Amino acid sequence: TKTKTTAWNMPVLTEIDVKESYYQTQDTITLRLKPPAELLELLETSVQSSSISLKLEGEDVWRAELYSSIFVDFSARLSGKWIEIVLRKEKPSQWPSLRKDVLEPIKNEIPQVIPVVKSEPEPTNSKESEIEMRDDTKNNSTNGLAEMESKPKIAKLSEEVSENIPSIQLMECNRSGLENIGNTCFMNCVLQCLVNCVPLRDYFIDGGFYKHLNATNPLGYNGLLAKHYHKLIEKIWIKGDKLINPLGIKQLVSKKNHTFSGFGQQDAHEFMNYLLDGLHEDLNRVVDKPLTNQVLSDGREDCAVAEEAWLIHKKRNDSFITDNFQGQFKSTLVCPKCRNVSVTFDPFMTLSVPLPKKTRLFVVHMFWRDETVRPKRYKLVLPTDGNLELLKAALGRKIGLHMNKVVPSNRNEVLECCL
Repeated sequence: TKTKTTAWNMPVLTEIDVKESYYQTQDTITLRLKPPAELLELLETSVQSSSISLKLEGEDVWRAELYSSIFVDFSARLSGKWIEIVLRKEKPSQWPSLRKDVLEPIKNEIPQVIPVVKSEPEPTNSKESEIEMRDDTKNNSTNGLAEMESKPKIAKLSEEVSENIPSIQLMECNRSGLENIGNTCFMNCVLQCLVNCVPLRDYFIDGGFYKHLNATNPLGYNGLLAKHYHKLIEKIWIKGDKLINPLGIKQLVSKKNHTFSGFGQQDAHEFMNYLLDGLHEDLNRVVDKPLTNQVLSDGREDCAVAEEAWLIHKKRNDSFITDNFQGQFKSTLVCPKCRNVSVTFDPFMTLSVPLPKKTRLFVVHMFWRDETVRPKRYKLVLPTDGNLELLKAALGRKIGLHMNKVVPSNRNEVLECCL
């Protein structure tokens, strides 16, 4: 903390050190600020269209110029030692950073000032099995942003925050456990990973999924899987339940795939694929899927073929899951007779990659039967569980010869071969 001293030797605060972090969606950016603990409840938050600042007795003690423009309205709360502020972007986009690289002159405008007040989460029953479904689309209305009063507003969040602004408060670092239904730890680990995926979490918390529910898709769960997943998100991030039973999600996935109908141990990767695919079909924006044809390369550039293949894929599969959890494989086939090359791009949701094996350095001395040829030493990096045939093949590639007749001997931990 930096201070200056007046003629009366009274310290006056001029600037404070604030730790900052943030996460964002297309429409909002949530900023988390950590000022000195002794000033936490004395600071006020001031927001302008291109900046945000912390004030103490009306004076700026911390300020940040934002990457792009925002609405002046905002919501703030005190969470532990952090101030959490939710800002709404004027233009939906993903910001590459929080601050501007080049600062621009600040517009002469009157900010809206709202002091940060401490809020406690409402008590909830952790054994509750059902959550009242609410329509968050009503909270997304922007009619209340048409005009702002000429004088700054100073109010407590619980009293005068606009009703048109979502005031969802997330639990900070909440420790919620999932009940083990038999041997369903494979399912619990997948769910714990997905509920901490910030874009997917915010999509369900903001209520944006409601307008995309597809209750007529025969490949989905009539929207029930998405609703049950929303309940899970609410219990963890809004209610803060400590113990949650995910039986509803398990029963729905088991209806489509009887592999998960019991209570035994199953493959976590396979369950994640079925869960994401089920959420995709429940949230698929395409109601009537058209017939499509496979996209052929015909000698075109890869970027053009890939873009066309993705557009064709989106005609039948268009959801938040598609936008954030899917990509494309490039497959190349060469005809052994006519040598024609065919390139296709296929969608995928997960990639399976092999785990790297442990390796060690092997030093190989090569002695030739012809004594006039000088011996040579080679260094090979091979897996620790390799065998002599693997070594011979690697050495053959190294020197460009077939290693059919090799006489190995191990002396002083150095492999010597005679050819």
